[in-house]
Amino acid sequence: MAEAKTAMAAGKTSTFTYTQASKIGEVHVHDLPRAREWLRRRLYDTLFPWVVERFGEPSNALNVVVEDELAVYDALVIAYDATGGGGIRQPMHRDASLISINIALSPPAAFTGGGTYFETLGGGGAAPCWAAGRGARGLCIGGASRAARS
Repeated sequence: MAEAKTAMAAGKTSTFTYTQASKIGEVHVHDLPRAREWLRRRLYDTLFPWVVERFGEPSNALNVVVEDELAVYDALVIAYDATGGGGIRQPMHRDASLISINIALSPPAAFTGGGTYFETLGGGGAAPCWAAGRGARGLCIGGASRAARS
């Protein structure tokens, strides 16, 4: 996270409209050498096998997900900061990817009351549908309408 904060402070950012509107600190992993190397290693030993475990069955000819056909469309570090100058939310949105993976980078105390809100699970209410501790992974269909708050 320190590498991402340094990059954000230096002006690196994404160009997503909802990010600019919400003033969320966000940087592409391809701009973060250490994070990029970490992701490269974890894709093949952890993340891709996990996606296939949830969405694919190797013996099924109608497989939804096949590990050697997976690729990263985009990878971002997003900083929510309810106390500082950063944004405190992402509005309801959908990703362009087939599958989206979220990995919590902060301990739960850093975002008390926050989390991910899925529209189809009643995400318009006050309680998040998914709030996890540091290192926890969340997986959903990219087109699932969702929002995030810190």
